[in-house]
Amino acid sequence: MNARKIGLWSILVVAVAAGAWFYFFVDHHQVIKFSDDSTVTLLAVEYGKRHVPPAVKAGSGARPRRGATFTTTNDTLVLWVQLKYDRNDWHNFDFYIFDKSGETCVQTYGNGGGQGNEVVAVRLNAFPRRQNKFFVGVHENGNNTDEMSEKKFVISNPARGPFPSWTPESLPVTKDDDDFSVTLTKLATGASMPYTRAAATRMTRE
Repeated sequence: MNARKIGLWSILVVAVAAGAWFYFFVDHHQVIKFSDDSTVTLLAVEYGKRHVPPAVKAGSGARPRRGATFTTTNDTLVLWVQLKYDRNDWHNFDFYIFDKSGETCVQTYGNGGGQGNEVVAVRLNAFPRRQNKFFVGVHENGNNTDEMSEKKFVISNPARGPFPSWTPESLPVTKDDDDFSVTLTKLATGASMPYTRAAATRMTRE
């Protein structure tokens, strides 16, 4: 194979790889729509230290307000989402990360700024790192709305890798810090709380 063919094959491989990256991490414009016609659109997924809001076409309406570029000390997973809602009604959006089993992993936020059409960053400081994909549900909370989405964003995990397995200690276990000590005697799940948001404890399996 001559040098020209090798060069063409190299360009083709790079183009295919770039297209795959674009498909999985940029152009997966998944949309969650709520009963009040508010929408949350997944625009891009970034993993690294520098995070730049993606450009969005104005379409038939006004161009959305874009969040600012920012950096993080460590590699951080960031979802860029577009929020559309009635600007005359106060809105807040919470994001719940689920693993494949459907258990809630962590909650984070992507608050709107009252513009009604904006691109915001959602930082995922914790997520299921051992799985090749995980799921993100959205909870909308406003003056007239309190709704958890049935649909979930499907996120291809850019930070999947082997991690050490943790071995639990037998209870009771005590940890000391100078003259202060704490003993864990029991761990229970499913305990009632004074306040919970929507039904966000289990992912709806479709």
